[in-house]
Amino acid sequence: MLSVTDRDFADEFSRCLAKVLGGRTAYKVRWSEKRARWIVQGCSVLLYNFLSSNLSHLRKWIEHCDKCKSVFLRAFYDGEGSISGHNLMVYNAERDLLAYVRCLLDSFDIETLPLSVMTRAGTRLTDPKTGKIYFRKRRLLPLQY
Repeated sequence: MLSVTDRDFADEFSRCLAKVLGGRTAYKVRWSEKRARWIVQGCSVLLYNFLSSNLSHLRKWIEHCDKCKSVFLRAFYDGEGSISGHNLMVYNAERDLLAYVRCLLDSFDIETLPLSVMTRAGTRLTDPKTGKIYFRKRRLLPLQY
């Protein structure tokens, strides 16, 4: 299940999920009032097991060729990236994943700033739409260039 605030992202995910799972039509994208998000649901044990595997297992597919690397980076930045001023940033709690993304970017001669903790675990986060208060369970690391 995918739950996102961006309708375009949900539509593209739906289209790609149908293609990967061999469907002829895209999966239904629905709005959840309760979550205030777009929802896409699909089911595949094989896909779940593949995507749940560790990064070292996925590397051979990601690094198959430059096109595969660039498609992975595009999808990663689509899901995790944001723009602030003149900076393209990615925020994630997985240091190993961000270090791997840095290596992939480096293979295309794209330089990044060093990783550093941006937000510590336990900090308070308020949802601007609902006012609900959350506390971060893990530290947040930025990757920017």
